[in-house]
Amino acid sequence: MMQTIPLPLFLTLLAAKSVSCTAGGGIKYTAWTGACQLAAELEKIQQKAAAIVKGDATTAHEELKQLYKAKIIIQKACDGSQTPEQEALLAYYTYRVQHAMAELSGQPTANQMTAIRDAARAQAAITEFVTSTSQIAGDDTHSCLEAKGGGNAFRKHDTALAADAPGCVLETAALTAAEPTVTGFDTAGYQGAIKSDDNDVAATGGGSVCSLTKEKATDNMLNAGAGHNIGGRPKFAAGIFYLDSTGMKMKGTAKIATKAGAEPLLHAAYQAYLATNKQPQKYEFKDGLKLKDDATFVSLYRTIVLKETTGSHAPESTIKQKIEAMLGGATVMSEKYDGSKTKEQVQDPDADEGKEIALSSISSLETLQKVLTYYKKRNIQKLKLHITNLENKANQQTTKINETDDTCAAKGTGDNCKPPCKVVGEGEAAKCKLEKESKQKAEKEAKSQAGENGKTDSNRCTKHSKKEFEPENKDVKSGKRAVCGWIGDKFKDYSFLLNNKFAPSITADFVALLF
Repeated sequence: MMQTIPLPLFLTLLAAKSVSCTAGGGIKYTAWTGACQLAAELEKIQQKAAAIVKGDATTAHEELKQLYKAKIIIQKACDGSQTPEQEALLAYYTYRVQHAMAELSGQPTANQMTAIRDAARAQAAITEFVTSTSQIAGDDTHSCLEAKGGGNAFRKHDTALAADAPGCVLETAALTAAEPTVTGFDTAGYQGAIKSDDNDVAATGGGSVCSLTKEKATDNMLNAGAGHNIGGRPKFAAGIFYLDSTGMKMKGTAKIATKAGAEPLLHAAYQAYLATNKQPQKYEFKDGLKLKDDATFVSLYRTIVLKETTGSHAPESTIKQKIEAMLGGATVMSEKYDGSKTKEQVQDPDADEGKEIALSSISSLETLQKVLTYYKKRNIQKLKLHITNLENKANQQTTKINETDDTCAAKGTGDNCKPPCKVVGEGEAAKCKLEKESKQKAEKEAKSQAGENGKTDSNRCTKHSKKEFEPENKDVKSGKRAVCGWIGDKFKDYSFLLNNKFAPSITADFVALLF
């Protein structure tokens, strides 16, 4: 197996003097600068990988903010309740958060981290080799890198690489998340300046001599005094250059897509290119026009709003019409629910009661949580107050009147004649009787308790079938609640709301609270 020579040993071997073989020229300018061009593309791949991870993180953050803001809008507008349509919308936003978090925390992120690692490995191997080799040069005659212009021209050791090969100048600043255009790659490999094999990478002509590019046989890098044959196949610059029996050669990169075994570093770098050959994920708010074509939202709408079962499905065109009608066009929904555009003003959680701020201006998840908590607490307080008011109204009702004229008369006209009984008349004509208003109320209670047909509340409706309950509602005036109604699989009696159990004035409130 071919091995890459460690840099310290490599530099030591280069210093050895040739004894028995003719040394080669410096590495061709087109070869070593072509390797640096690949290194530059590998830097771009790392930047793209960082941008993809950043895009996934940003998208997850934006999706979570959108979910928070939609909840806040609904909590504020609906006092804690929500329609099935709103429930479907919140379920959809929750799904999008889960999907974005899965992208961020799962294999996709690991793939981008691997891409950065593999691109950086090959990049570092190339730049280290070229940078080190550029220093193997004298002051005026010999160098191991051919200078620009060809002809095995001497290249001085202090000539900056940035002028000829900026790709081999390693960036020491933090990795930048960017979206540069990566060039040179295709489905087979890297098709840059070093795409083809070169059986002799040493430059010819001129007077520059470099032992590094000479043949392996009786090479002075082993046993410097007498020379020795190098039995292995040393590789350099991630495997682009290697020593062979006749000198240094170059392995072309045109087909590295299938060279996982022979060229592992270059193949891994190519895989890094494939992993990053896509656009970073970007958050998108979908209005009603787009949601009607979103398979996930359509499925949630069918389940939550229409309550469809496996065997019952409305036509796709009908569903799209319903969704668009529910959410409105692009402008309507964006102004109402788009967290970045909504005109909703909400309580500033860090200010006094009544001080509001624009919901669209909030970017902190911590602040959004505070705002959501504020409206949840407010709605709970409203509900508790509503229940308390209902209880108070119910408790304020007069207790059931059990007295009659006869029971009042039996009490006599003395101190025992107490409300709802009342002494009527004077002298011998005085009698203890039931007050007129109390008597009327008692008669009304008796009638309500028995019902129009002499039936009690408990059996007026529950014994009817679906076709038989209508007669119970025949005297109900338009706009009033029916005596009997269908709840679940049975008919229920609402008449208890109309008698003395609850005051008529709170019937509507109570029903609204329950249903």
